[in-house]
Amino acid sequence: MQPICQQTLVANFTNSELQRHGTDVEALLTDANVRKFVDWVANKAPDFTATTATKQRWSGCAALAQKTTFAEAQ
Repeated sequence: MQPICQQTLVANFTNSELQRHGTDVEALLTDANVRKFVDWVANKAPDFTATTATKQRWSGCAALAQKTTFAEAQ
């Protein structure tokens, strides 16, 4: 699945909803946002790719782990 398609589904459904729908395309298309996206992407070339936003991950966990390791070393 293309990242842009996956992002659209994840943005519009919970994991539980996606699990219930499974591969039922008609059920997924009942969502207005998904239908709008599918109509939009249908007009794109087959090799169309789009930049998708990535989540900003907090790097504090790694820093915290380093501090713990440093403290234990002393």
